[in-house]
Amino acid sequence: MVAVGFAIGLVVASAVAAGAGAPPPSATMSVTPTTITYGSDLTVSGTGCVDPDTPDGPALTVAVYGRNLNEPNPIDPQGELLGTTSVAEDGTWTFAYTVPAEAPDFTFDASFTRSIRADCGILDPPLLSTIFSYDPVEVRFEVPGATTTTSTPASPTTSAAGDGAAAPAATAAAPVTGAPGYTG
Repeated sequence: MVAVGFAIGLVVASAVAAGAGAPPPSATMSVTPTTITYGSDLTVSGTGCVDPDTPDGPALTVAVYGRNLNEPNPIDPQGELLGTTSVAEDGTWTFAYTVPAEAPDFTFDASFTRSIRADCGILDPPLLSTIFSYDPVEVRFEVPGATTTTSTPASPTTSAAGDGAAAPAATAAAPVTGAPGYTG
């Protein structure tokens, strides 16, 4: 019985020493600024990119994505992959990116919102393994000179007396009877 207890204690101690079962650090991602345009600098940074199975933080990579925020190319026709960056030993990372200047393949008529996404993992070919994906962060892409439409809620109808009371509801129209005809 003592030998079994010693063996179990040795396995548990080894697992704790190797970091197995330890909760991973919280994974967060931030993007600054959150409003960009052609030629803007964008910084994406995060925490918690660690492999729960090994203590190898620096062996990991983060891939950063933002659909239509990069020039399209044959490998990436949506212009989605912004790039990759290495991860520090503590699981933190920072990625700097400059949005391309206006070009024929990168011109938009109206402003839009995009999600910046990132994957943490072993992303060096031939080993491609995503450990997890960060929650996306929304950014607004402002197109210079583009018009945007906004709607304004209608003001409430008030009575003719101007006393702030609500106007009475309209009554339903009477049904039209008879055969339809064309006289024109």
